[in-house]
Amino acid sequence: MKPSEENEPVKLTVLECQRCGSGFVLTSTYLDWLARHGLKIVQPILCPTCMVRHGPSPKHSGTVKWFRPKKRYGFIESRSGEDVFFHRQQVVDQNGRAPTKGAIVRFHVRETWRGPEAWNVEVIPQHTPADAD
Repeated sequence: MKPSEENEPVKLTVLECQRCGSGFVLTSTYLDWLARHGLKIVQPILCPTCMVRHGPSPKHSGTVKWFRPKKRYGFIESRSGEDVFFHRQQVVDQNGRAPTKGAIVRFHVRETWRGPEAWNVEVIPQHTPADAD
């Protein structure tokens, strides 16, 4: 470690568990544990205790209503008909592609003072049937 790195502050992210309401610190260890269990997420919505005791929260599904690439946000129409805000930063996509209108997605929802917001948005790949000749 370089001497200059010793004095740099460590950035900690504190989140609130959507199930029990307690605060928890997001660590690389917890993110690694989630990845090993096959959970595709950007930010966990459950603390480690709730995740172990109850398992992951189920994801909602819906379609992308619209997305503005320049502003990096858009809205999802959930299956219940509710519009849910999402930001590009919350999209889980290994290829780095932005979601497009009409794309089918799965997501967690959290309530904010502005209304519902989607977290851990996972774009479901659309498979087109091969042309049969």
